[in-house]
Amino acid sequence: MDGTNRKTILLVEDDPLLAAAEKAALQGHGYRVFVESTGEDALEALEGVDLVLMDIDLGAGWDGTETARRILERRDLPVVFLSGHTETHIVARTEAVTSYGYVVKNSSLAVLDASIKMAFRLFDARKALLENEARQKAAEAQTLRHQHLLQTIIDSVPGTIFAKDLEGRYFVVNELGARKNGYASAQMMGRTNFELLPAETAAAFQRSDEAVMTTGEPVEDEESLEVGGQVRNFLVRKSAWKDHEGRLLGVIGVSHDVTEAAHARQRIQDLLQEKELLLREVHHRIKNNMATIAGLLGLQVSYSQDERVIAALEDARNRVSSMMVLYDKLYQSGGYNDVSVVDYLSSLIDEILGTFPGAGSITVEKNIGDFVLEVKKVQPFGIILNELLTNIMKHAFAGKTKGFIRIAATLHAGVVRLEVHDNGPGIPPSWVSQRSGGFGLTLVEMLTKNLGGTVHFENDGGTRVVVTFPGSEVTTPAAPAPSRP
Repeated sequence: MDGTNRKTILLVEDDPLLAAAEKAALQGHGYRVFVESTGEDALEALEGVDLVLMDIDLGAGWDGTETARRILERRDLPVVFLSGHTETHIVARTEAVTSYGYVVKNSSLAVLDASIKMAFRLFDARKALLENEARQKAAEAQTLRHQHLLQTIIDSVPGTIFAKDLEGRYFVVNELGARKNGYASAQMMGRTNFELLPAETAAAFQRSDEAVMTTGEPVEDEESLEVGGQVRNFLVRKSAWKDHEGRLLGVIGVSHDVTEAAHARQRIQDLLQEKELLLREVHHRIKNNMATIAGLLGLQVSYSQDERVIAALEDARNRVSSMMVLYDKLYQSGGYNDVSVVDYLSSLIDEILGTFPGAGSITVEKNIGDFVLEVKKVQPFGIILNELLTNIMKHAFAGKTKGFIRIAATLHAGVVRLEVHDNGPGIPPSWVSQRSGGFGLTLVEMLTKNLGGTVHFENDGGTRVVVTFPGSEVTTPAAPAPSRP
């Protein structure tokens, strides 16, 4: 035996002559041997021992079987009995304690050595087996912990989690999902929807499952299911279930009860419809009130004889008409913050000119950019244009059968520019220098100043007025107006 692998044997033998002979023989085979004559002493001499060679008869103290039992309680060692007894009941007593070997004392040294080596091999094999069993039990415990954790997570999800095999049988379903179907999860395992649900519902679910497994693409859809006598809506997302090698195993899915959300959406839709009806009624009333005001002003004109009063009333009516056009555009746009300038000004120009009998002989050129302005800027903008056009129609074409007006409105680099040009006689030089115009042009200057802008009057083959003021940087036109009754 190689010295580096020498095993230490504790020989327990009460006969000193036999002990000496056996020790010498074993040491000759390469073992390191220590001898104790009593069981009590042997129990205290186990440090560094690899195997115990135990006699059965040990005198007045513990016998060999009792000593072996106590040794094994303290340490896990191979114990080989060395005895002169061959009786069956004696051998059975030793096997009840340990079964690493039983050697009769008159056997040859070769038999004894072979028995010791066999005991070592059995001990090593048993140790490896126990270690493997321990590892296996630890792995099983870890797997059970993971399974329990996964099941706990699945059962804690506030929705349904499920998995079905290729035949549509439930392989996984959490308790919450099972309860929503009116079952316990154990009752759903291994069963298909055709065994659990009405045929029409089951067929619809199966078509959805087959679509997922055929295409491999996830599907998200809303499904309805009767639960407890009530129809509930569920948002379901299904995906193909595949193993680590990509083989299709079935379908997995999650679903959430969205019944309350669907009801909330419907309530919101109902409220929106009620709001729409209310706004429509308010719009009609406001529009009718404005029309009443304009009508009263027109009626007052018909009863007036003073030309200045008539002119003032007409101007007021035109200003009301300007606000009516703005209000109508706001309502039709569906928004109440921004207005499309091209849509508003085009209608406003037609509305203003339509109040003058001689407008049919006037050529109007419109060059209006497609941009959006805030309402708080659009309203004074429209009044400014109303005053300029009204002034032109009153004064620019007196005594003429034809006339020309060019109107341009643009937004560039955050600056709105309005240019109104006519081919009339122009503004008197005294007014250009002294700003001694009437109320309308004075109102133009006041409104332009309130917008933080400037107004410029000049004679250029007629009158040219340029108004500029800071505008919105939004250059995208407003969305098309929805049709309204």
